[in-house]
Amino acid sequence: MRLSKAKRSTRLVRTLAFLALSLVMYYLLAIGLTWNGVLFPNFQQVTLIVVAGCVVVWLATHYALKWVWHRTPLDLFLAAWGVVFVLSILANPTTAHRSVEALWYMLFYMLVWYILSDIFSNVDVRREFLILFAIFGCLQLLLAFAQSRTFYEGGSIGFPRPVGTFGNPNTLGAFLVVFLPILLYFALTLKRRFERGVAALLVLLTLLALAATFSRGAWIGAAAGLAVFGTLMLVDRGMGSFAALRGWFSAQSSRRKMVVITLAFAGIVAAIGLMVAVIFSLGVGGRGADLRTLLWAYALELFRESPLLGKGLFSYGYYLPTFWSIPPQQPHSHPHNIILLVMAELGVVGLGVLSGTAISIWRTSLTNWRTMPAGQRVMRMAASAAIVGFAVHHLFDTPIMMPAIAVVGLILLAILIVPTQPVPLSATWRVVGHPMGMAVLWTVLLIVGFWQSSIQSRYLAVLEAVADVTPYRDGAIMLQTIVNDDPRQPAYRLQLAYMLGRAAATDESQAFSAIEAYRSYLTLEPNNAVAWLNTAALAWQIGDTQQAIESVKRATTLAPEWTLATQLATYYQGGVWSDEVAITESPYAANTSYFQYLRLIFTDELLPQIGWR
Repeated sequence: MRLSKAKRSTRLVRTLAFLALSLVMYYLLAIGLTWNGVLFPNFQQVTLIVVAGCVVVWLATHYALKWVWHRTPLDLFLAAWGVVFVLSILANPTTAHRSVEALWYMLFYMLVWYILSDIFSNVDVRREFLILFAIFGCLQLLLAFAQSRTFYEGGSIGFPRPVGTFGNPNTLGAFLVVFLPILLYFALTLKRRFERGVAALLVLLTLLALAATFSRGAWIGAAAGLAVFGTLMLVDRGMGSFAALRGWFSAQSSRRKMVVITLAFAGIVAAIGLMVAVIFSLGVGGRGADLRTLLWAYALELFRESPLLGKGLFSYGYYLPTFWSIPPQQPHSHPHNIILLVMAELGVVGLGVLSGTAISIWRTSLTNWRTMPAGQRVMRMAASAAIVGFAVHHLFDTPIMMPAIAVVGLILLAILIVPTQPVPLSATWRVVGHPMGMAVLWTVLLIVGFWQSSIQSRYLAVLEAVADVTPYRDGAIMLQTIVNDDPRQPAYRLQLAYMLGRAAATDESQAFSAIEAYRSYLTLEPNNAVAWLNTAALAWQIGDTQQAIESVKRATTLAPEWTLATQLATYYQGGVWSDEVAITESPYAANTSYFQYLRLIFTDELLPQIGWR
């Protein structure tokens, strides 16, 4: 039977909408919301344009199709989070410059939640989103195996640690943790045997890719997710007790009993293998348990110092150098545990809101489970398993720091807890105020985003110019205008000081300005040992021995394990200088310099004056 013209037209519109959504989603998750998309201005501006377009299309669709505004299960808690963020900023003015920048992302996630909840409340497209996830996950798998092949073809051995498009194996692991239950959902619900077989094969490939990432937190998260999926499947089929399982097993044929026994044995072996692998991995150099436990201990110490409201949103990386010698250790912006992160930065108040949010998600999930259509049960099981795996992973790492992973979590959460029969907004002030608030907040958010992106574009243009032919002094003059436009961004001040310091290497008169610039930077970020050491070298250059000694002492206090700082302290205080350390090497890896300080081009932070005798 031929479809009517109206039905063909509707199908065409849905197909085009699905393709458009696919392109947008793949760009955002693969590029736009990864660190490359966040930190490179060219991607930033494209991403902001894409996001702005999505907001406009969403609002236009909402009114064109006469959608209704609904309550969401997280309304109260999102408002509470907003209050906690503001209180943490007011209580911690020292780190306010960091907190305000992080607040942009927090608001972005809240607004994304409202878009997703509005879509799922008005149109049941949960399965379509899972299909998009599945296709995107297959692309990540292909790339992961290609990266693994390159690793082994290069003669390397061990875990290849593929990164997909995320740029980090732990982040890829975080995505695979939620991808695995989605594949299981399709393996159980697809109608054709061939399609189910392909989905089952993809499950095995995903497990291999997950193992290759060597992300122990992701391994544990995936195991927790699979355990939840299996438990929910048994409960749904009336086999939630040992007696029920025994009765079911007794009724099976001998052949099916053998299959069940084999699968159960394989599961037990896999669980034991996972525990052995995790324990064995703790002995691998640089991957021991001491890294996590130390970072956790520092988070608890920060919580002890400010238990009520914490040290301030996004302040963990600011205080870490007071506990942890950087260099030679690497900086970290989080303690690799979401609960400890909230405790350290937002205190008891933040921990209370986090607990309330988790309880609300749990209760809403149970309510939805009781009222959902029978055809959505396996889908909800998959979403539940994915969220549990996601949460457990965040007890050992914090990949949610990457916006792409945060948005993945929000989509799955919306699939899980947005009610199939949502309650429309009834109060007039909410019916009128909600859409107005969405429009205003999105407008403000995007304006701020474009403003910051334009400044960062100019900043990187200056770095590129200096890297080519522009003298350091001229580059510093251009950077000063950027600092004036965004004085609360420490990265710009740090690069300005570095430019002036390099100019001082050939023109000593610039050393005074360089010292002043470093001092200006250190008012915002006083725990940077490299900046203190550069200040010491500049002070020594102009003959200010006292300032040089004081600055190098500050550097050695922050980085007591840094051999170069210790040697320089000895040299400045009249001792014997040793040439055992290569002073031209950057104490940071290039990617750390890139992520922490937006340097991108000038990854070496040490001034040449440090090596002068």
